[in-house]
Amino acid sequence: MSQSRQLRYRYTAVVLLMAVTLAVYVQVGRYDFVNLDDGFYVTDNAHVQQGFSWETLRWAFTTDTLANWHPLTVLSHTLDYRLFGLNAGGHHLVNVLFHLLNTLLLLDVLRRMTGAFWPSLWVAALFAVHPLHVESVAWISERKDVLSTFFGLLALRVYHAYAVPNRSSAFPGAVGWYLVVVLMFGCSLMSKAMLVTWPCVMLLLDYWPLKRFERTDGAGRVRVACALVAEKIPLFIMSGAASLVTWILQRHVDSVMPLDIMPLRMRLSNALIAYAVYLEKSVWPAGLAVFYPHPGDAVPLWQSIGALLALVAITALAVLEMRRRPYLIVGWLWYLGTLVPVIGIIQVGAQAMADRYTYVPLIGIFIAVVWGAADVVARGQRPRLLTAGAATAAIAALAITATFQVRHWQNSVTLFDHAIKVTANNSLAHYNLGLALAARDKREEAIKHYREALRICPGYCSVHTDLGIALAKQGRKEEAWTEYQQALACSPPSADVYNNLGLLLMGLERFDPAIAHFSEALRLDPRYVQALNNRGKALAARGDSAAAAADYAAVLAIRPNDAGTLYTLGNLTFGLGKVQEAIALYRKAIGIAPNLSKAHHNLGFALASLGQPDAAIAEYEQAVRLDPAYALAYNNMGNAFLAQDKIAEAAGCYEKALQIDPRYGDAHFNLGNVLADSGRLDEGIQHLKKALELDPNSERIRESLKRLTTQTAPPQK
Repeated sequence: MSQSRQLRYRYTAVVLLMAVTLAVYVQVGRYDFVNLDDGFYVTDNAHVQQGFSWETLRWAFTTDTLANWHPLTVLSHTLDYRLFGLNAGGHHLVNVLFHLLNTLLLLDVLRRMTGAFWPSLWVAALFAVHPLHVESVAWISERKDVLSTFFGLLALRVYHAYAVPNRSSAFPGAVGWYLVVVLMFGCSLMSKAMLVTWPCVMLLLDYWPLKRFERTDGAGRVRVACALVAEKIPLFIMSGAASLVTWILQRHVDSVMPLDIMPLRMRLSNALIAYAVYLEKSVWPAGLAVFYPHPGDAVPLWQSIGALLALVAITALAVLEMRRRPYLIVGWLWYLGTLVPVIGIIQVGAQAMADRYTYVPLIGIFIAVVWGAADVVARGQRPRLLTAGAATAAIAALAITATFQVRHWQNSVTLFDHAIKVTANNSLAHYNLGLALAARDKREEAIKHYREALRICPGYCSVHTDLGIALAKQGRKEEAWTEYQQALACSPPSADVYNNLGLLLMGLERFDPAIAHFSEALRLDPRYVQALNNRGKALAARGDSAAAAADYAAVLAIRPNDAGTLYTLGNLTFGLGKVQEAIALYRKAIGIAPNLSKAHHNLGFALASLGQPDAAIAEYEQAVRLDPAYALAYNNMGNAFLAQDKIAEAAGCYEKALQIDPRYGDAHFNLGNVLADSGRLDEGIQHLKKALELDPNSERIRESLKRLTTQTAPPQK
């Protein structure tokens, strides 16, 4: 076959690979955020939403969000928010883009290292469409997975240029390439500390396909091996530092399970089972879920022993074949080694395993399988065309399965409903499904799932809190109070619980104890925006406008571009007589949210109070343009016209207000006086009578009605 035809075939194959990958994942552009971690990373993250600033950079490099140190991931979410806001589709598609780039990078790395295009293509295709990788791509919070892999594969691409002689044309010698390897590996660790075993992967690649162990140049193999290890010492130091930082953060936020709760025996048993189950699901990817509950002591001993024997047998086979088929030992050790950080020896969280953990490790299995098949074909033991057809059918089957798996990620309801169907005793799935249903005002269904989560895991404190919220919204306040007290019994107590107790008390108009509970929530979490907002509402309801304004100002210090808070603070500031400050706040709110009709109205009211009726009328007109049913805006616009002696225009505004709300007493009062002063006494009196009917205790209406009635009374004889 001519070289040009080979190139055409290869380019066509790469285009098809990209097309299949996009066909599987492009549907996520229509999907929503989910209520597992996406709030921490995007939807409720004030730092990410603040945009790029020195404060955001400082926070990104010092935060322990979800017990991880991954500043580059945080900054990537910040960029996404700037580009897409809360349009989840954009965030999803960036994940897809990184997955596509990872697929192409994997193809390029393997092709360059092995010189074999077609096996490299099949490995990349398996990586692209395997259903176990759906979680890493379709979950916005797993940006850290695709991003760290992107930099990790770039590190391998540059490592090849460093390791293979006569390749370093863009830098002055191998040192330049090595520095780039260090940089890319550092970026990978700053995206997620998953690839801490990457220096070991480089050593495996040194063995095969780079065969650097064979380049003795007169030196012994042991000396060559020591030299290859020594050259990676800076990378091992970086891995150790990243592992230590991650461990410290996870201990700091109490996410590491203590040994008295989950003994080492239990962890080892689960790790053996997980290694085996990942292999099973790589062949038959059924029953995939976003969360697999840890079985604890429920695993039979024979299963653990069986898994151990299977792993030992595969390892022994790979060792026996390592001279003839070195790709087997490389692929197998790649799989075993890259899973070590997440296999559960150091147990973080309550999951037994997770599909996302296989994103990089399965590459090793794919290498072993594909090169093994290629070896069989090369030896003439199977027809080449038959093997290619079987491989294509396998890729197609995986792509179809992955397409259906992606659909479970449409939203929180579809995701956790599926998890409940394919797993047993999944308290997290019931809880998060309850949250999703409650967000849709399906509170009775939500309560059912909350109670099921508590049946499975009675000490699940967050469930007590959200069950209390659902019961409170149904008016079942005594039951809600009981659930909050159960949540408070947890150790340590949660700021959420104190916040929700405050809300319950505020609903009972018990403002002082509500404020005390909000204050306790803020003691536990000084940047708890909801508690600041709620305490501000309670203080305002109690009549302490100055203290309420201070809380809303504190919210703005955290979320400076929160238009709703700017508007509320403007109202409080106006009430304190600081009209110019209120106007500035209203204008800033409008600059952020131009369609906020209430801000336009209140800005108009503030301008009118300063004797600027023209400017006030302009704002009122904006308010009614945005909200044609805004009766109050029409009424106050009428007042502004009246201040200019534009009687007809004022009367027209009052009439529009009454068309919207015929029981609007102020509009009846104002229109009655305007009509009377215009000589239409009878009509004016009728409107004043209607106003008095709506507000029988109003002295000003009585006075106006008395004045007009006196004018129409017949003279005394």
